Amino acid sequence: MRKYGHYINGEWVESEGGRTFESTDPATGLTLGEFARGTQKDVSRAVDAGERAFSRWKRFLAPKRGEILPKAASIMRERKDALGEIVTKEMGKVISEEKGDVQEAIDFLEYISGEGRRLFGETTTSELRDKFLMTIRQPIGAEVHLPFGCVKNTGNGAREAGTAAIEEFTETKTVFIDYSRNLQKAQIRE
Repeated sequence: MRKYGHYINGEWVESEGGRTFESTDPATGLTLGEFARGTQKDVSRAVDAGERAFSRWKRFLAPKRGEILPKAASIMRERKDALGEIVTKEMGKVISEEKGDVQEAIDFLEYISGEGRRLFGETTTSELRDKFLMTIRQPIGAEVHLPFGCVKNTGNGAREAGTAAIEEFTETKTVFIDYSRNLQKAQIRE
């Protein structure tokens, strides 16, 4: 049985508490893997790492961030069937639906990658004389995503905008780990 740790600060690490839990296939009852059970210290470590990563990532130009996401989409496309099977085993849904979810994640990665070139500011008129108003888009910090749907949609958009992400996997543990590895392979940590 495969064992999985936490992905913190670009490294796979064990939980501070050393405790684990198993994920099982709801259709067969077979154990899919053993996962590190996070503690408050693990969360603090992840948040601290996210804040440190944010200070570097926000200086990475948005168009360059946008070049990384299609690489991750390409890796996921190559592994679409395997990823669909992973999610099916963890969620108990039919394979065609889960492959559709994976395709949606791929599509969104490709779509959002272009947003780095469209992070336009907005100028509005003021009700006060001699006042100039405008809005600029800036990274805001680290954010947390829970289910896979949030990560594949808002999480990727947040990365493109320069926000570091902290993700907790709940029902789709193995696919989160695979997803993190795909982003790592795409050099998301540049």
